[in-house]
Amino acid sequence: MNKILQLVKRYGIIKFLMMAVDEVIHIFNKFLRELFYHWTKDDFGIKEALFWSKDIDQYMRYSKILGELKKIQSVGNQKIRILDVGAGGEGIAKFLKYSGDINKYEVYLADTNADFLTNVKLGKPVVIKGKTLSFKDNEFDIVVSVDTLEHIPKNGRNDFLKELKRVGKTVLLHFIMHDPANQYFGRDIDMEFNKWYLKNFKKENSWVVEHLNIEPPTCSEIKSILPDAVIAGTQNINVWYKYITTSASPIIGFFTGYAFLGKWKKQFSIPPYHGCFVRWQDNSN
Repeated sequence: MNKILQLVKRYGIIKFLMMAVDEVIHIFNKFLRELFYHWTKDDFGIKEALFWSKDIDQYMRYSKILGELKKIQSVGNQKIRILDVGAGGEGIAKFLKYSGDINKYEVYLADTNADFLTNVKLGKPVVIKGKTLSFKDNEFDIVVSVDTLEHIPKNGRNDFLKELKRVGKTVLLHFIMHDPANQYFGRDIDMEFNKWYLKNFKKENSWVVEHLNIEPPTCSEIKSILPDAVIAGTQNINVWYKYITTSASPIIGFFTGYAFLGKWKKQFSIPPYHGCFVRWQDNSN
């Protein structure tokens, strides 16, 4: 009761009620998504607008990775082994379920926070202890890490990337990049979003604050550890800002996907960028 009164005091009764209704609808929307949503390709369409409007940023990140996974073929009946580092829960396994391909893969979900892995039903949870991964060299066909790199301090990122490279034959990454010389402005637009969030919710956004407190990755960092990697920009900063703020707005957020389809989609893949996709493959063998 005290927590509810604090929220009412912070936001006012009308906004508090809107946020409460928004949360109930969001829970129901995710319930329906689990029952009826099927991922078919990396392209935001009508069904994505229906099921992902409040979680559009999550969809964009994982859909890009899933699109790449669909290009990789298994050998015979052997399952493709995937390690998702920094999964934060079921991670890529959830999207493999949406695509109907979960049985084609053997998925390991790794995170430093054991609490994130408590309720995992898809994949095998692995708690990371220390700076090294408890796996053999090239143990996995694919290593995935989605929006984790920007949360690792600069002095630890090289070791992190080396570990991904060591245990995987192919590495797929998505993260926020700030490298103005290459048209990445993740830090700048994160600052703008945090200002908006503070104004509208009377507090800073915790994950954006973590981005801002850590020097973000650059192209040169990636190339130094993953030579010959494909590095591609994702999420135009202006489009990203529009859909992240709209989707975070109570009630209105459920219409974000339709606004994206009607007004923003054409500009989504052009620079300047907020996010970055990296694909590296071991060609030594």
